[in-house]
Amino acid sequence: MNKSFAVGFTTLAVVFLPLSAFGHAWSAEMRVMLEAPTPAWMSVGEPIKVEAAGATPPGQISFRTPAGNSESTRTRVMLPSSGIEIKVDYYVDWYFGSSLSPDGTKLIINGESKTRLLSILADGSYKPAELQVPYVTYDDGPKGFVYGWFWVGNDMLMANAEIDTERGEFLEKRFYVFDVKHSMLRRLDFSALKLETTETLEIKGVGEDLSHLQFSAGGKDITVKADLHTPPANGKTTVTPVIALPGEESPARGPATSSAQSIGASKWLLWTALALAFITMLWLVIKRRCRRKVPSQTDEDPQLPPRAG
Repeated sequence: MNKSFAVGFTTLAVVFLPLSAFGHAWSAEMRVMLEAPTPAWMSVGEPIKVEAAGATPPGQISFRTPAGNSESTRTRVMLPSSGIEIKVDYYVDWYFGSSLSPDGTKLIINGESKTRLLSILADGSYKPAELQVPYVTYDDGPKGFVYGWFWVGNDMLMANAEIDTERGEFLEKRFYVFDVKHSMLRRLDFSALKLETTETLEIKGVGEDLSHLQFSAGGKDITVKADLHTPPANGKTTVTPVIALPGEESPARGPATSSAQSIGASKWLLWTALALAFITMLWLVIKRRCRRKVPSQTDEDPQLPPRAG
């Protein structure tokens, strides 16, 4: 193996492995948040069964993407259908970005440490709005943080959750639905599909009938049935809505800790370290090649006569 490449690869591994563990292992404050009881303002409902869709004719069901009719960059969110462009003073999450509700009146913007909500008015203006959402899975079994909220209906949200062990080892990926009107969180139950793993599951579309979902699983697209339109039983009505995510203050539970902000910071620390390691490896390779191409002053050129003396 090229010595310079080996040095660069070793640098990359030395930097990457510790930071990878640091970015996912539980901290003391994460443990407190994950083990907290369900807040009084919300409830956890029965899981929503996900089943194979069967032979559904292509094109029979219309699907909308998680972003809805919105687009985002790192610092801007655009609503092409209404010509609205919103510049923000924080970084928008590169993957989950933004989501516009089906009726076009509510816009969610997923930042790197918290989620924000804007009301889109009929005259094309917009203003900050408040929304109370859970930030922990809360249901039975191992706990994890909920992230990447997007609209599936005008009063219904969906989000992702990755469940890890305390040492940062992956257990499973989950999807949760939150009924805003009834303040109820419900998990999607994929057990009927008998998937080998949920790690590669990615949501691609939500059926406008709120009975079908499109996922990508290991590079293969699948359509499933899931009842998202039936109101949950024994739901609670939200009275004093307020964004309740890690790193913010909520009247329902007092000052929140900043675990999400710490996770976001460590993620950027990781990518910065990886970039520096790559640059170091590239510099070593270029330097070694230059040494091979440039002869030293003591080298004899076979094309020229011998040096005098």
